[in-house]
Amino acid sequence: MALQKEQTIRGTAYSWSQIKINIGGNVITEVKAISYKMKQAKQNNYGAGTGAISRSRGKKEPEGSIQLYMVAIESLRKNAKTGDLTDIAPFDIIVSYLPEGGDIITHTLKYCEFMEDGYSIKEGDMEIAPELPIIIGSIDYGV
Repeated sequence: MALQKEQTIRGTAYSWSQIKINIGGNVITEVKAISYKMKQAKQNNYGAGTGAISRSRGKKEPEGSIQLYMVAIESLRKNAKTGDLTDIAPFDIIVSYLPEGGDIITHTLKYCEFMEDGYSIKEGDMEIAPELPIIIGSIDYGV
């Protein structure tokens, strides 16, 4: 197979710099990272012989985390009557990928709640941005 002499660029790749994150109706720029995924339980079923004869599927379980700078955490904390992030009512997180010249993709993490609240800081740290696990009700991939 011969390599092409000309390479064409087919739009801009999706990247962190093009992401907009909306938490509970507010665009949050103080996000260092976000992680979300859908897991589904699956297993092979066996009968006579050594090979699988079918496959079963179980529950789907979304999971994720968000890493926020302290200024965003303290702003969100005002939404909790007790000041504890784990007491904030369920909220949606909307992650939009907005590339120049490409298709806009929007994922909605529904019914999110913080599972932990706290900080871990040590000498030499130049930023405070803890990773906070979240429980997610469902993920809408906008398809």
